[in-house]
Amino acid sequence: MHETYVSPEGPIIRVNPNEIHIADPSFYPQIYTSGTCKVNKDPSTVAGFSVPNSVAATVDHFHHRPRRGYMNPYFSKRAIVALEPEIHERIFALTGRFPRAAVEGGHLSLDRCISAMTADIILKLFFGQHYDYINEPNFEFPIRDGFFGASLIFHLSRFAPRLIQTLRKLPIPVISSEKKDTSTAKSAILESLANERIPAQERSMKRLVDEGLVITIAGTETFARALSVGLFYLIQNETLITKLRAEVAAAVPPGPISRYLDSGAARAPAISHWLC
Repeated sequence: MHETYVSPEGPIIRVNPNEIHIADPSFYPQIYTSGTCKVNKDPSTVAGFSVPNSVAATVDHFHHRPRRGYMNPYFSKRAIVALEPEIHERIFALTGRFPRAAVEGGHLSLDRCISAMTADIILKLFFGQHYDYINEPNFEFPIRDGFFGASLIFHLSRFAPRLIQTLRKLPIPVISSEKKDTSTAKSAILESLANERIPAQERSMKRLVDEGLVITIAGTETFARALSVGLFYLIQNETLITKLRAEVAAAVPPGPISRYLDSGAARAPAISHWLC
């Protein structure tokens, strides 16, 4: 764009009355500001994925902050540590498919493998149950595939949000069934619905479904992409793999699987280096 519409006055091009395009990294702090600056989102942009009640689509700065705060406890270290047994179970389920693929002579897509695993973990946390995407023949994950297709038509969906509204209907049966059975596993949505410290209008089913959809998509794709790319390069570096295994073995007590997040494994130098 900037090569075609070069501006003698600087690296900023106005796309339309409400949008500009900036080709200068020094503007990053001004655009992605801290919480101390008031920044409202563009309504037409956040309308693109048809989740108007989510934090991601909240336009007003002062409305966005409390909405984000309502979800923070569910993604604290304490909450993740409590979920660690479920994380282990999904990891073992995934690695259990590797020997079968080797025997059958097939191959597995690394990003689809990890997307299925992260989707199961996030759905368990947010909705209280998962769909066992790990054991799907090709790691089919409809929400991920649907979102990928929606992203291809994002500029159209900004002006016609109904194009992808079917995505919002997917989690509804899960929540409805759980509300009828209070003995099922806890979920972030059900806890939010029952939390009287959160204003009633912020606990509506539509808002929580929108929130759940955004978190499912964002948490699945971002983590899966980072982990699959990281693993791709890691398996080519035998020296680093050896160091990682040695540090984990030294930090985690022998015996049955323990809580890695409570051990010193997460703070081990090689692991910190790889994660960063």
